[in-house]
Amino acid sequence: MVTLFSHEDLSRLFGTETLERAREYQRGGRVRQLSVSKDGNTISGSVAGGRPRPYSQIISVARDHGGVRISGYCSCPMGQNCKHVAAALLQQLEEAACGAPGPLPAIGQRRDLEGFGSPPDASPGSPGMEVSQGVQVWLDRLALAGKAAAGASPKQEKNRTSLLYILNHHGARDGQAKARVRLRPVSIRLLKDGRIAEEKPYDPENVARTNIPARYVTEADVDVLRSLVWPRRADMRSLPDIVLSTDRSGPRVLMEALATGRVRYGAADGRVLAAGPRVAAEPRWLRSDDGRQKLAFVPTAAESGLPRLDLVLAMSTPHYVDLQQGLVGPIETGLPAQLAAELAAAPEVAWSEAAVVREIMARKPARRAVNAGASALEPSGPHDHPDLPLPEAPENVETRRVQPVPRLELFIAEARLKHSLAWYARDAGMMGTFKVPLVRLVFDYDGRVAAHGSPG
Repeated sequence: MVTLFSHEDLSRLFGTETLERAREYQRGGRVRQLSVSKDGNTISGSVAGGRPRPYSQIISVARDHGGVRISGYCSCPMGQNCKHVAAALLQQLEEAACGAPGPLPAIGQRRDLEGFGSPPDASPGSPGMEVSQGVQVWLDRLALAGKAAAGASPKQEKNRTSLLYILNHHGARDGQAKARVRLRPVSIRLLKDGRIAEEKPYDPENVARTNIPARYVTEADVDVLRSLVWPRRADMRSLPDIVLSTDRSGPRVLMEALATGRVRYGAADGRVLAAGPRVAAEPRWLRSDDGRQKLAFVPTAAESGLPRLDLVLAMSTPHYVDLQQGLVGPIETGLPAQLAAELAAAPEVAWSEAAVVREIMARKPARRAVNAGASALEPSGPHDHPDLPLPEAPENVETRRVQPVPRLELFIAEARLKHSLAWYARDAGMMGTFKVPLVRLVFDYDGRVAAHGSPG
């Protein structure tokens, strides 16, 4: 028996708690079947879990740049690299250390369309039925296809794992950056009272690494996850959130995710979102009480029952989010795709900036081919798109050019150590609140003082 991994490899792959549970399973004789390919790259097993029929495992092991890569699929609700996979790997290490494996209890690896690993009709003493890895994989895929054909519902079940998609996760926004559309796939486990017991980011690369997805991943999920693979690779900095593209593929992926019925806004327990109707709207500058202006899309019709445009997602076809009704749908603007996406991503404009923004938008010939039929070689000017709204600006604006003078300010501030750093404190005076001398950089604009980094 060829073994390509060690106990140290398993310790790196699995957490301490998972490995301890796996040892209990392995020592308790729950590994009922174990088959290893001649080169040691493929391991199939059968491990008794918490249900009458054992769970089946298919594990791939490969050497990679001096290390080892292990990817294990299990028919249990967790799906991949679970305690059952770890138990099968521990069993292989023990058998390799002891020589030829001894007889294991005959459970068999025959599959049915409902149970994944149901035992054959045989007496306890009869030898187990064995199948090749290819047949094993096919039977698992056949089971998934059978459930889909039977109309298996993707709804969340109590105490079961489910896949959700979180739109614009609460940790995804950056006040200085363009608010892009983010989607976070997560697996959750629900308690009997409906509360979420566990929430883990789900890597869409899983559907590319294995032919058999986790049992809670539906066929519709596979399509969505495959569409998220390349956006994930394109911007790894946003992980576990995945930035959707602003071109046509972004709205398509969003609509596919909404079709699953498992999109939430902001958090796993946030508002449930569904696909809503198209809304015709036009861009318009709206001014708040403090004078700041925001370019918003306002419905052109005054019909009752229209979705609210609480949030506009900046994509080639801007999409609204109605948090009250839980709807997401496209906004018909009549504008070219790139221009509509930029308008949807417009930042707030301060009252002091409005005159400059208005002047630049009115005269800057930067949008060649704004009109759908215009040629990029044709001259363009302020009337390329006369319907583009301009912000309201104060009259008689006076512009003064002032050279800012930097200066350092010394001051005393009240500080407190974080709990995580409290063990650094050797002095009793460092406990609780204490005074710290600090320095900060400010700029003097002819008598007006602005802090470093202040947006004013």
